[in-house]
Amino acid sequence: MTMPDIPLFDSLTHPTLDGTWISGAPCNNTLVELETAMAASNVRWACAVGMKDIGGYALEAYADQIRSASQKIFPVAYYDFNESHTAREISRQLDEIVRCGYSAIKLHPGFSRIDIRSRSLREVLNEAGSRGLPVLLCTFLYRQPYLATPCSYLDFAPLLSDLPENSRIILLHGGDVNLLGLMEIIRPSPNVLLDLSFTLCRYEGSSVDLDIRYLFQNFDQRICVGSDNPQFSLAQFRRRFDELSADIDLEKRKNAAHRNLLSIFSIDAI
Repeated sequence: MTMPDIPLFDSLTHPTLDGTWISGAPCNNTLVELETAMAASNVRWACAVGMKDIGGYALEAYADQIRSASQKIFPVAYYDFNESHTAREISRQLDEIVRCGYSAIKLHPGFSRIDIRSRSLREVLNEAGSRGLPVLLCTFLYRQPYLATPCSYLDFAPLLSDLPENSRIILLHGGDVNLLGLMEIIRPSPNVLLDLSFTLCRYEGSSVDLDIRYLFQNFDQRICVGSDNPQFSLAQFRRRFDELSADIDLEKRKNAAHRNLLSIFSIDAI
């Protein structure tokens, strides 16, 4: 069996300190296991994203573990959002994240009960941008028990409409079944990427496959891809990327596969 030709940059993996995942049960979800899976599927780079209260996550310990491994796995901090945080608290938390050596932050509207229309959310995005921190912002909005107020993908339009030029945003899961609508919203925002992690694998066999192919063909410079491991394996991620990007121009495939994320993170393709 030959190695897939195009290396991938996985936008979203979740290795944990103790190898467990959301249920708390052991699932071999370790950094070592991630590195093994990356080698097997030609996933050359990956974001390792910590999740509060999952797998023994602790801000400094998680960064230390990820940074002690491959130089091509980049630690992403869970930003502990609170609607009542003052500007001082936002700055304190982001400064601590930078001190620990994180490459980016993740904001999770479901777990953190974030209203997309929140002024505090806009302030976090602005302050992260001023520190050179890309923001991974989850767009899967169906976990209603976690939400303070039900949101729509349309609520991302005012949030992203006046971002500072130094902001870099990755919209995780690409609005799921609202892929094309969210792409239209972000078109005027060159520093925003539409990410296809989870969505790439979750809706296999549905009409979403056609939307993903359309994005590969027509918006190759505005998208990125990922697994959401351990929700989906890197082997599944590899297979789905190869299937859905088949017959697409090689340069466009490379843009989606890794170039766009390398650019967002200011990484040389080594």
